Amino acid sequence: MAYIVIDEDGDLMVEVIETEILINDTERRTQVVKKAEFKVSREILINNSRVFATMLRTDFYKEGSRNRIRLEDDNVMSMEIWLRVWHKLSNIYTAKLEEMWHLVAACDKYHLDITLLKPWYALWYQNHDIDHYYANWSNHRKDNRVLSPRSLLFPCWRFDHAKGFMEATHFLVYNSTGHVTEYNPTPYYRYHLESRYIGR
Repeated sequence: MAYIVIDEDGDLMVEVIETEILINDTERRTQVVKKAEFKVSREILINNSRVFATMLRTDFYKEGSRNRIRLEDDNVMSMEIWLRVWHKLSNIYTAKLEEMWHLVAACDKYHLDITLLKPWYALWYQNHDIDHYYANWSNHRKDNRVLSPRSLLFPCWRFDHAKGFMEATHFLVYNSTGHVTEYNPTPYYRYHLESRYIGR
């Protein structure tokens, strides 16, 4: 499998395995949907995550003495975004909105500093020309059911994007009937705005 170079002088290979759960009448199974390998700096991972620090510094985990680790049940694109942020590389701004929940999930799983993604999210928001969507939302609503003011609430709040949160709430207050609600397009249902910000 070809690998993605994050650090030319990297001393660690990280394999990310993305899966999905399939459920039918008779069984529940996990299926691999995507894999990727990244060449990275071991020290940078150690410095940015307590989980990776424990995994890579001690002999308690088998990964501590190896130059390759495997991360299972993670999202490939979200992990690549995190790796690029840590290594200070140009990043991916074509990510779909759903990736924001995967980024937050990785943050919780590996004890990452979410504030490091604030500049990245601001550029993502800018590159997706969200202001244009607000100016013409009635035309875009049918074209993109996921990207909407309701689905932007949580990412804008979690990545501390004040302008985006203000625009979403302003739009919803003046264009909604009943209570303003958010929309989560992913299975990460535990990730939502706190009740003191908005009712659910």
